[in-house]
Amino acid sequence: MGTLSILLSALAVVYSRRITDEYKCYAEDEDQYLYFGTKTSYAVMFKDSLPPFHSDECSPPLMLWEMVRHGTRFPMFEEHRPLKLLVGLRNRILRNHKIFTNVELCDQDRHNLGNWTFDFLISENNRLSPKASLIWSHWPGDIWRGIQRSFKTMKKISFWSFQITESDRTNQSAQHFLRALFPDESIPQPEPNNSLLRSYMNCSTWLLDYASSRAIRQYSDEFHNSLLMSELVDRVSRRLGFFFDIRPSQVDAMYKMCAYDKAYKPHEISAWCAAFTKQELKMLEYQEDLLYYYKHGYGMDINLKVACPLLRDLIVRLNESITQGKSATPVVIYFTHNGMFERFFARLGLLNSSSPPTAQFDFSDIRAWRLAKYIPFAANLAVTLHNCTGGYKVAIYLNERPLQLEFCTNGLCEWQTLYDRFHTLVDSSTCNLDDCYVGTASLPTPLFIATSLLLLIIPLV
Repeated sequence: MGTLSILLSALAVVYSRRITDEYKCYAEDEDQYLYFGTKTSYAVMFKDSLPPFHSDECSPPLMLWEMVRHGTRFPMFEEHRPLKLLVGLRNRILRNHKIFTNVELCDQDRHNLGNWTFDFLISENNRLSPKASLIWSHWPGDIWRGIQRSFKTMKKISFWSFQITESDRTNQSAQHFLRALFPDESIPQPEPNNSLLRSYMNCSTWLLDYASSRAIRQYSDEFHNSLLMSELVDRVSRRLGFFFDIRPSQVDAMYKMCAYDKAYKPHEISAWCAAFTKQELKMLEYQEDLLYYYKHGYGMDINLKVACPLLRDLIVRLNESITQGKSATPVVIYFTHNGMFERFFARLGLLNSSSPPTAQFDFSDIRAWRLAKYIPFAANLAVTLHNCTGGYKVAIYLNERPLQLEFCTNGLCEWQTLYDRFHTLVDSSTCNLDDCYVGTASLPTPLFIATSLLLLIIPLV
């Protein structure tokens, strides 16, 4: 191949990775972008719920095991100041329009930005948003109603075991969830269980690996500093009337404000979403997915290890229901965080592909690790056990839809197949948190203190 052909091919590759869509008036867009990684609203998933599994050859559910992510929350503490600074940026954008008339936003988008106010209180950081209660009041959906109708004991809260993490938002989520199911009963206080549901929180090995390994953040840093992201910053800056590029951190704050707006009110207009085109929103969504793949998922071996006890809990409880019958706990529900969901999915082998994600972004959106599709606010993974002709079967639902697994059919798994696949993996001699504390006792005191302080500055979601 000649030099010219090679050059033309290289240019074609570069051009194919350019942002090509143009700004359109966001307020008039009837197909607004709704996927914002782990800040995606559950309402996007809820509209697609399906009825629960039913077969004349199988019994009603014998037991239920479920993990639920907390509902929509307010911004985290470290996000508060950057989001509040958007007030000043908004004023500069309006001044650009008044003085230079070079802001590319349509009149309605500009008007919405002018009317935007920053309403978050610092005391609300990390807490559940009042809007989340609306999701819980309409959820549980068809699956839960079907389960309740078919399994009478599930109508009694005394048969339930439910646990939370040591955070207000999982506690509040549990309370809303249970009130929706038991409006006429007194709701007991859930039991905190961080060691099972947020095991990474006190895992010094995870903290040290994340803090010391450049490779873990390599691809997300490369993408953040890429020419494509520079182009995004430049496009947004010009669109908002600036003659220079605003800081990437300001673009990030605008995106987060857009994401929170759509999480709280997915079908209403967000003033800050108007700053972006759909391709730009997809890029910013991918940036978070890329970070979490390595931080919470397959990028660190310790992630799979800290999720193993939760998988062991699932397998053990299913087995107890089979061997102990009615004496086993019929309903177990855990309220946790996206960080636990991501690690649990990695332990199950879900959302993985032969090629790990890199800094090379693909506008086609075809990727296995796309968190907006699987772990929105209020995400839920439900597992029910059934006694069927030919043996026990397990139905698995993710966000009220059958979860497609390679070793199951339409979300329905043979119990023996599931047991054979995982029972060795979850052996108590290896499926534990011992690796979290290897060498910690022998750490020099300054390093031990520094590791402890990392708990305060690394977001552990």
